[in-house]
Order: sequence, then structure tokens, then C-alpha cells
Amino acid sequence: MTSPRNRPLRKFLIVLCLMVVVSPLSGADKNVPTQTLLVGGDVMLGNWVIDHLKRDGMDYPFRAVRHILQAADVRFFNLEAPIGMADSLHRVKKSYTFAVPPEYRQAIEYSGADVVSLANNHVLDYGTMLADSTVHFLLEMGINSVGYGTDLAAASRPFIKTGDVTIGFLAYSMTFPRSFWATDSTAGTAYPHEDYFTNRVAHTDSMADFTVVSFHWGSENSDSTKKYQQVFARRAIDAGADLIIGHHPHVWQGFESYKGRLIAYSLGNFCFGSFSPTALESGLLEVRVSADSIWDARIHPLDVKNVDVRFQPRPMRQPQADSFFHHIEMISTRLDSLRTVNIRENGLLEWKYLP
Repeated sequence: MTSPRNRPLRKFLIVLCLMVVVSPLSGADKNVPTQTLLVGGDVMLGNWVIDHLKRDGMDYPFRAVRHILQAADVRFFNLEAPIGMADSLHRVKKSYTFAVPPEYRQAIEYSGADVVSLANNHVLDYGTMLADSTVHFLLEMGINSVGYGTDLAAASRPFIKTGDVTIGFLAYSMTFPRSFWATDSTAGTAYPHEDYFTNRVAHTDSMADFTVVSFHWGSENSDSTKKYQQVFARRAIDAGADLIIGHHPHVWQGFESYKGRLIAYSLGNFCFGSFSPTALESGLLEVRVSADSIWDARIHPLDVKNVDVRFQPRPMRQPQADSFFHHIEMISTRLDSLRTVNIRENGLLEWKYLP
């Protein structure tokens, strides 16, 4: 495996448009294998979503974005609610707890997910029994999971997706309650403990061509990042990660480039069963990757205002999309290392790999 410090320096683009994806490497060797990775935000198909599943069918939540999902080679999201019979189980005392009855689990399958993160602050809302059943039900549907396990070693185990480009996935939760974090002897979510965390990233990078690290972190309903998010994102990249994906705030946070790698601090909600007054706009991030770099990336902007779309995210229309892109551009410029980013009039956000 090529060390991240020695990989070729390339230019990549994030395309903030609806119709055209521009590759910065259009003149490069077209025989180089690539894969399209689609990453999205929080998915929670409980609460009011259940009524639509009963009435409108299991594919209802993802029907309007099916064409985007099907066009990708690999799909990755954060699954925010465990699957199983929760009625007879002890519920953790907290403001919000989520669960999806097993008879509605097929709805998750219609997302097309290849792998999901379970490293979040809801997977243990009803204890390890429901968390374990979630892993079981997902595997039955051909969906792998990362970030939860019977102990810290299991929770920190990567999933390696083989293909033309081998992609490794890791997921960590930095959200409370602390009791949800796995230890050497108890089940839970993976927390990024210093050397142990960076060693796991480096190990995954040694097995994969391209390494994705997901974090559940930050402040809910805030588009501003916290300092520790930047610290841990950079540590992951220093250890070999190629793409950092954030979840938990329910709204989008900015992008940052570090050592030529991409950090998306929060992808907000994808399909979430609540009527949030703040989680109104979101998107899917499509990234075309090769064995040593991101070739290009594109945002598919989505309307997730559930009072209107009724838990069925839909592609944005103009001028809403332009306004959303402008907002992403604005919050990204708050991050110091993006001061050299050039933003073109056609909505293209571009930066180069720097030495």
C-alpha cells in the first residue's frame, strides 16, 4: 500500500451543480480503475415514517432519489435507529429514543446501502439486544455495518468493500451518553481513543486502496464546527484516511482540505423521521475515487423539509439549489485551510493538492 505521504499529488473538484460533473483529470489515463462512492447523512425511518411505509410502500422514503442511489457503485450512510422489537425492552432515559420495528426493515434495504455506520448516540437506546439484532437484520439484507460491536476491538473493526477500487470503512462516535462507548469488555460504539484509533486507521489503509472514516460528532443543529472535529479529522488523515465524513448535527457543515484529502464535517439528514425546524436542506455527496486519490466529487442537493416532502427527500430545484450551494461556500470559508480555495461563477469549488 502506498504511503499517503508518497501518493501522487492531484487536483480535484467538488461540483456544486445539478447536471454536469467536471473531471479535473479528463486527460489522464482512462484505464485507471475508479469507483463511485455515494455518502449521505442520518437515516432514521421510525416515528412518522412508519405511517408512510404502511400506506405508500417500503420503497417510499427513497423513491424520489432512486436514480441517484442506483448510479453509484458503493453507498454509505449513518443509520440512526436500531431495528427490532423495542416494546418489551428497557429504554434509556434520554429526550429522544428511536427504534424501527423489524417488519419495516425492508425500507432500509431500498436505500441501496452497502455499509452503514452504527457509531451514534441512538444505536443503544434499547440496549445491546436491539443493537445486536440490528447487525443481524442488516446482514440478512446484505448490508454491512461499522462502528458498533461486542467490545472495542469489534466496534473498531473496518469493513472492506472489494471492487475495482477496494474501499475501507471505519466509524466512530464522540457523542454522549458515554455509557454507549464500547470498552475492552463491554459492547458499544467505537470511540477514537488516541493511539488505538490511529493504529486502526493505518491498519485499514494497509488493506484498502481508499479509506473512509466516519465520525458522529459536533453540535446538533449548528453549521459551525468545533475545534476537536478538526483535530480528529486531521489525525485520521495523518494516519492514512482519504475521506472524512461527519454526522450528528442534522444540518450541513463546511468542507475542508487537509493534505489534499477531503473533510465533510456534516452531511446533515438524509431521510429522518422528524419535523425539524432547522434540518430543511441536505444532499448526497458523490465521490469518484481511484486507488490513490479523489478524482472528482459532486453534491446532489436535496429538499428534506419534512412538512413539505413528508419524509421523502427530493432533488432541489433552482433557485433553492443555488442558495444551498452559496451557504455551503460561506460556511466552508470559515475553516482556515480553505482560504486558498477558488470558487468559480458556475458553482465549481476547486482546490489543488498542496505539497
